[in-house]
Amino acid sequence: LKEAGFTAYPVLIPTREVYAIREDFPTVAFNHAIAALSLDGKLIFMDATSSTTSFEDLPTADQDRLVLVCMDDGYRVVRTPLLNANEVTYTTTMDIDASEDARVARIVTTTGSFSAAQRFYLKNTHPQNIEDGFKDRIVQINPSGKLLEYTMENLNEYDKPMVVRYSFAAQKLLNPADNMRILSPLGDIGFDGGFVSKETRVFPIEFD
Repeated sequence: LKEAGFTAYPVLIPTREVYAIREDFPTVAFNHAIAALSLDGKLIFMDATSSTTSFEDLPTADQDRLVLVCMDDGYRVVRTPLLNANEVTYTTTMDIDASEDARVARIVTTTGSFSAAQRFYLKNTHPQNIEDGFKDRIVQINPSGKLLEYTMENLNEYDKPMVVRYSFAAQKLLNPADNMRILSPLGDIGFDGGFVSKETRVFPIEFD
């Protein structure tokens, strides 16, 4: 950044894996280094080790942490931002015939840290392993499920949401239970349920 003519500083950070630092208590609790760009009086933090994180975004482990900014004339202890633009949106279309065989089309749209993690996986995983991952997930939904096709959008355009589309065919998609039918969970991205149990959160839970 300095070679490009910008004002920038190295930053020592204790990520969420270690204890947070305190400004009034000397300690060496840092386990990572990132960068800060000074622009228009504002510090913009960047983690150059996260190759799929977009500008002005940060990996989850780097967010809302007190850090030590090593400036030219000293240091500052400041807090990295807490970013809330982390979303996963599922759009699912199911065509089910009279025998309850189905064709399912899914669109998974991600932003923020979810998008960065998904891009990292898709850019650094062998194509055959990616395809096998789709097939494994579909079989978890339905043992007879067969992948039909999949596509990826905005893989290299970090300022846009990451979009994955895939479709599959399945026999007897709905599990009979008397006069009801039960559909297996269709989630594609794992969530830690422990976050929901906390008394306070910095994100909303949309039960719909």
